[in-house]
Amino acid sequence: MDYKDIVNLHYLGQEDTFRFGCDCCGECCKNRGDVLLNAYDIMRLQEYLDISFQELLFTYCDLYIGNTSWLPVVRLRTEARCPFLLHKKCYVQDAKPSVCALFPLGRICDGEQVRYFLQESSCGTGMEEHTLQEWLEPLGTESEKCYILWGNLLREGIMAMKQIKEENGDLVEPIQNLMVTLMYDGYDGKGDPARQIQERIDIAKELPKKVSALSATEKAKISAAIIEGA
Repeated sequence: MDYKDIVNLHYLGQEDTFRFGCDCCGECCKNRGDVLLNAYDIMRLQEYLDISFQELLFTYCDLYIGNTSWLPVVRLRTEARCPFLLHKKCYVQDAKPSVCALFPLGRICDGEQVRYFLQESSCGTGMEEHTLQEWLEPLGTESEKCYILWGNLLREGIMAMKQIKEENGDLVEPIQNLMVTLMYDGYDGKGDPARQIQERIDIAKELPKKVSALSATEKAKISAAIIEGA
């Protein structure tokens, strides 16, 4: 969708209704490049599949660095079809990524409030009526709060990477590796997801200061490790 027209979107209230029925055609699970995973998605998938982040990443996802954010991005590997699509049904139905669980709805956040809207789609049928509140229930009660916090983590991460790039450009690559762990790894699926994301936000805020506080010797060792690993 063209987000330049975002102010013209018709947002749904909790009791507002829309019509959509999944006919299990599987078309919305093919040739997608936009299923980006956030921390809440990672936690749910790891818990559901009983696997580590590394297993999830290498088996089902792609990892790349954002062109403008300089942050690591985890994307579900869906070049031909989603790896979780099995016989036209979702293998992780009860823990599917937010982008998938929301479809045909989309959402945006201004940092404080999450708003939902109906996307244009030729997929599915209009045979079933749903309220927004009903549609959001499978995502869990923490989903919205975690989505807001994830936006805050991205914002702090972008600012941190920008400052580190300006002040310690030769350390960008190792810090990006660190950001993979900070943003995506080490979550406890049985713990409070919102609290865990907030802890990562607090760390990201302090990161540029900690990097600048490294001694010249410590920075040189890090730079040498990059060269050796190249």
